[in-house]
Amino acid sequence: MRSKCRKIHSDKTVGKLKSRLISLPYSEPEFNNQFLRVMGSQKQRLMRFDSKENITSPLINYINGLRKTSFVQSHQVTGPKIRLFGGSTIDCQEVPDDYTIASQLQKLINCSPPHLSHFEVINYGISGATLNASFNEFNQFDIFKGDVCLFYFGANEGSFPKEFFKAKKQLSWIPALRQALDLFRKYQLISLYRIFEKIMTFDENHPLIIQKVNDVDTMLSSIASRCRSEGAQFVAILQPLLHTREPLSQFDVTNRWHNPKVRYKAQLFLFKRIVERLTTKSFFIDGRKIFNQTNLDVYIDWCHTNYLGNKIIADFFFSIIDQQMKD
Repeated sequence: MRSKCRKIHSDKTVGKLKSRLISLPYSEPEFNNQFLRVMGSQKQRLMRFDSKENITSPLINYINGLRKTSFVQSHQVTGPKIRLFGGSTIDCQEVPDDYTIASQLQKLINCSPPHLSHFEVINYGISGATLNASFNEFNQFDIFKGDVCLFYFGANEGSFPKEFFKAKKQLSWIPALRQALDLFRKYQLISLYRIFEKIMTFDENHPLIIQKVNDVDTMLSSIASRCRSEGAQFVAILQPLLHTREPLSQFDVTNRWHNPKVRYKAQLFLFKRIVERLTTKSFFIDGRKIFNQTNLDVYIDWCHTNYLGNKIIADFFFSIIDQQMKD
């Protein structure tokens, strides 16, 4: 029985599946080896980013704590900037420098009409950054007239603490249940997690939900105000997650199984509330359906994308920026 359960779990584990990508435009083993060698453990990476350390290798480079954008031309260094703010989905540690969203956007800029071709794209993505962290990062840098500040947010706003979840019925042993769920998640015992999550539900009336939405609105409005005063453009894009995509590919279906249902239902609920609040804001764009027009396997997990996904996102960013420059 134990071996049968182990096989079922193994079959449903994303790591055991292979994407339909037949080949990558770069050597995956070489990239993985470089990543482990130059980036180190998660703790080491966080220390390096906090100290703004330079990281140098053929495929992965950081300068003063910022991920290198490939394809920047010499005349663009002194020109206006397209500043990309966000978390790990902008940082793009899953791919080499040439295939990050920032680098793919720079590639499009280089081939664009004169009103865009002089821009340099700068990657301010920080792994794990919430909108609040990106807001603080934004306030550390000067912005100038003609710049474009683009915030790609949402994934880390949907990371709810366990207090946002409650039992469907009153249970005297709920603290022990939460401890067990934490243990199951830590060791990726998703099959056991799913048994217990059936008695858990997301508390949609939790008072901190409204506070989260208010905080998002306040920060984005503050960024918009500063950009206006400096003569810069501002765009805030609610990013797509695997759970927001329709229809899901077969790879996505298995990938989503690996994420407890009660968790992604909570993220979808928060996104709905954010859209309801921001839909009238001129700077806000709902990007949840970016991948709805393709059946490609673009996700690595519930939010991070591979090089194909990064290219689609870069195309989307370019279309928005191009339209803003024309208006």
